Amino acid sequence: MTEPTETNPATVAPLPTKALVRLMLALAVLAAGLSFYLTLAAARSSGLAGCGEGSGCNTVLTSPWAKVLGFPVAGGALLLYALVFIQLQLLGSARWTATPRRLHLLRCGCTTLACAILAAAGWFTFLQANVLKAFCPWCMATHATGALLAVLLLGTLAPKLRAALPAAALGLGLIAILITIQIFKPTPTHRLVAYQNVGIDVSKYPILGDPHAPQVLVLLFDYTCPNCRMLHGYIQQAATRWPKRFAIVLANVPLEHTCNPHYFDTDPMHEHGCEYARLALTVWRVHPVQFAAYDAWMYAAETPPPIAEARAKVAQLIAPRQLDEVLADGWAADFIKHQIDLNWLLRDKARATGIRIGDGVPTLLLPDHTLLAGRPGTAEEFLALLDNALKKAEALSAAPH
Repeated sequence: MTEPTETNPATVAPLPTKALVRLMLALAVLAAGLSFYLTLAAARSSGLAGCGEGSGCNTVLTSPWAKVLGFPVAGGALLLYALVFIQLQLLGSARWTATPRRLHLLRCGCTTLACAILAAAGWFTFLQANVLKAFCPWCMATHATGALLAVLLLGTLAPKLRAALPAAALGLGLIAILITIQIFKPTPTHRLVAYQNVGIDVSKYPILGDPHAPQVLVLLFDYTCPNCRMLHGYIQQAATRWPKRFAIVLANVPLEHTCNPHYFDTDPMHEHGCEYARLALTVWRVHPVQFAAYDAWMYAAETPPPIAEARAKVAQLIAPRQLDEVLADGWAADFIKHQIDLNWLLRDKARATGIRIGDGVPTLLLPDHTLLAGRPGTAEEFLALLDNALKKAEALSAAPH
């Protein structure tokens, strides 16, 4: 086998120009910065600029695919880009470029990193497009930057084919391991937190099911929140399976800044969230027996109906004059504020225990004094979790006092 040397063009390609190296360094810094921002947001359970609760960003970053073994995948990307930066810095070192074998190792290292970056970008873009059906602009900017960097690395620094294949296989193998772990050991998309009684008078809230049911769940939600809508579907499956076992109290927490002071801007996805909440509460106040039908209608499609249709539906259930009166007297707005304050109080209690659960919804108070933040990945997972909570609560109720 011929030893790679800089004087043997059959084994080693020319080095990239200084201008091209500077471009690749800039791309590595940009991609690393984006990855650091994503990692920091994940560590703090905070949102990203321009990405509200329930947005594409939130859907992607709160999915089990955003982590591996509990750690943000953005942290792994940050490591990859940091290693690329170091490799490119070594490329300008006379100590490295003057030594053919070291330069060959550097080329192989860049090839490994480039293939890992390309494979990761392809995998996470595939997940967003085909599994989550939602896109995170910050993530896609990172993938695009990383992919361009990887292509430049392969085009300018990859060794000849025989040496490049093992290096490429190593990079692809690392991402294959990550994919395998994510598929067979997914990260939970919810948290269970013990909480103390906060004195909720459930008789003052809309309720679905038998109000005299032995156990009560309290759901804090927003009609415009995709995760809330999925969790609502899980709860309906549970209610069908156990029709007499529990009732559901509903607390509407819009994620729109016009009525929720904890949001400084509103993701377009949550537009009209406050109005949906006011309309639903008006139905419950004026004609409570119609509330369950209206709530079911709101969930009939994958997304909430246009606001004009929602208002027209309410006008079919109650007199338009009554609708206008309730909306004008400020009762619904005050009730929504109370529900928002309740949601914030619950999150403060969770933070007091050292657990960050975010500032949005869904939130489900279970009868065993645990708080479910987020939503389980599947209906089966939720049903098992709820069954366990109900059994604990039932055992406590049956125990002699």
